[in-house]
Amino acid sequence: MPLQPPASPEPWSPAIGKTLVSLRIASLVLAGCAAILMLEYAQAVLVPITLSILLAMVLSPIVARLKRLGVPRGVGAAVAVLLSFSVLLLLLDRLINPAGEWLARIPQAVNRARWVFRNMIGTLEDMQKTTQKVAELSDQAGDAEKVVVQGPSLAELLATGTGEVLVTIALMLVLLYFMLVNGNMLLRKAVHVLPSLRAKRLAVGVWNALRQEVSRYLLTVTAINICLGICTAGAMYLLGMPNPLLWGATAAVFNFVPYLGGIVTASAILLASLLTFADPWSVLLPPAVFLAFNAFEGNFVTPSIVGRRLALNPIAVFLFLMIWGWVWGIAGMLIAVPLLVSIKIVSEKVPGLYVLRELLSPHPPRRRRQPGASAHARSAEPSSSDATMRERDETRHESASPGAAIR
Repeated sequence: MPLQPPASPEPWSPAIGKTLVSLRIASLVLAGCAAILMLEYAQAVLVPITLSILLAMVLSPIVARLKRLGVPRGVGAAVAVLLSFSVLLLLLDRLINPAGEWLARIPQAVNRARWVFRNMIGTLEDMQKTTQKVAELSDQAGDAEKVVVQGPSLAELLATGTGEVLVTIALMLVLLYFMLVNGNMLLRKAVHVLPSLRAKRLAVGVWNALRQEVSRYLLTVTAINICLGICTAGAMYLLGMPNPLLWGATAAVFNFVPYLGGIVTASAILLASLLTFADPWSVLLPPAVFLAFNAFEGNFVTPSIVGRRLALNPIAVFLFLMIWGWVWGIAGMLIAVPLLVSIKIVSEKVPGLYVLRELLSPHPPRRRRQPGASAHARSAEPSSSDATMRERDETRHESASPGAAIR
């Protein structure tokens, strides 16, 4: 029996192309969902690692400055970590008890709001409904007030807990110390195993840009937020608000969360103002002053200092805040913007991430090149033989300086 010739493959059809595109989109969606579930499941491990990396970027310039002054790198890293941790504990010890007392008085503030703005709220029936709800909340407020006022201090809360917070903080500090002492060792090893000199140069360039830009961004934003907190605390002190340091610290911390942080701080100041003043205009003045500070900082100070290069698309920022807030809670919202800045910096250095760079940019898209200009650019490109010779030269000199560009 003669052999039959093999059947010819089916010709390419648009239906096959649509099926492949659908499968690719479905695989991307499934991969994204799996990544989000993995991030949520590994929150206890990934949150300390991420915070350690960001803090290392902030503290590395301080350690480098101490090294230039003659202080050994290990000693400088230990000093930077211990000072940061001491300042954090001091602030928590001073602010956690007043914050708990104000949180317990929220139902009382709602009742106070009904009384202060009794001439500004709706009809009598709405007031009666509000009175019934507030009466129920007021019955619960008394017990909550007693519990918080007589509550334990920060040390007692940590000592009576399960120990997870202490273990997380200890792991984060140890990892932060090793990152500050041996920050470039892992990069050198990663660069050493890359296959070509071009890939090594790209990796080193991305890391240097990421370290410099993110460190500068975090230091700049931290300084701006501290100044905002100082101005807020001074204004609250002059306006007669109790615990002005608490409101300044709240403004400084929550200002790391764009858009939502200012709303949360203004709401907290409004509730405290309701329990402090009786006149409606006196009640509205403290949150109005803070909102003025926040608007001036967000529209003039930060754009002029941070600059256009690290500006982000507001839609991307808000979506990133929603996603990371859902996955990691408050910690995710605090680190969402630094992570988005890091992604934008990487997209600017890697040519294949042009689409991501355009999506994250708040500026309008650039004009496409004219056909003549693109043809001229193509003609100016080197030939494939020149590229091959250049690649051979790069491969020949790979072993000469594998990590020389690492600073």
